[in-house]
Amino acid sequence: MEKIIKSLLGEIQKNPYERINLQHFSHKIGYSPYHFHRLFKKETNSTFQKFVEKNRLFFSIRDLLYSNKRIIDIAFQYGFTSHEAYTRAIMKNFQHLPTQIRSYQEFLPYFNKNLTSETNELDEAILRVYAAFYI
Repeated sequence: MEKIIKSLLGEIQKNPYERINLQHFSHKIGYSPYHFHRLFKKETNSTFQKFVEKNRLFFSIRDLLYSNKRIIDIAFQYGFTSHEAYTRAIMKNFQHLPTQIRSYQEFLPYFNKNLTSETNELDEAILRVYAAFYI
């Protein structure tokens, strides 16, 4: 089961722009959504939805740092329904506003512009960011 979950994590991380839902992935591996959710949480210590949101937030922060796109355009690109929903998600996870993150150059070392979506590389980058914010 661990290999199946890891392959699904990779698929989630390779598609940060797409709407991803639990039902699609549970049916893909032949489990009920309830059973898949339990297995996913057991393997990742995160709910499916929180993992997907964290993945989208991580890639959106990379865009905040390396692009000149408007914040609302980034929010919509990553599936957030409004600027406010995106700002709340950023504040909840990083305790900074998107505009603050964009202006802080010290965030740059934690977000490689050419970062691939490979599970290990993404997880390491997320850990570096969390360490920078919370230690």
